[in-house]
Amino acid sequence: MEIVVKYTENVRKDEISMTEKEFISEFAKGYLDLDIIEKENQLHDYLEAYDNLRDKDSFNAQYLENLISVLKKEVQELRFNT
Repeated sequence: MEIVVKYTENVRKDEISMTEKEFISEFAKGYLDLDIIEKENQLHDYLEAYDNLRDKDSFNAQYLENLISVLKKEVQELRFNT
């Protein structure tokens, strides 16, 4: 994921004040935190659906296992990068 913030003024990167850098940093962190929360909620829903399945060897169960695995890795990577 990439976040792009455009300035209307022509300012060199080293001239950006610390408060602007802090704002951009906090904005990006908040955006990533929201993404983590959304993925964790989705992961919770998939885990619940998997637990409710009777046949754990079915195609649906295998598909949910793959989705759960991918989401766990994504959440772990996002947490590591924040």
